[in-house]
Amino acid sequence: MAHAFTLYECCQLKVDLPQHGLRVGARGTIVYVLSESAGAYMVEFPGADVYSSQVLDLSAVDLIPFDPNGSSAPREDMQP
Repeated sequence: MAHAFTLYECCQLKVDLPQHGLRVGARGTIVYVLSESAGAYMVEFPGADVYSSQVLDLSAVDLIPFDPNGSSAPREDMQP
């Protein structure tokens, strides 16, 4: 079962999204809950500078909660 995210919760991608220039581990913030029951969220990912960002509609199965202690690494082969 996928994690139920809350508004403004930090998260990380579990999948690559090359069409958006995002890779596994990219950090984002839940900015809107589209459907709690369906696990659908709008997630904002910061851009390369302070003036840009992307907001994407994503499913909870594509995300994991962000853990500032580093234990939320989405796959074992990711190196810090």
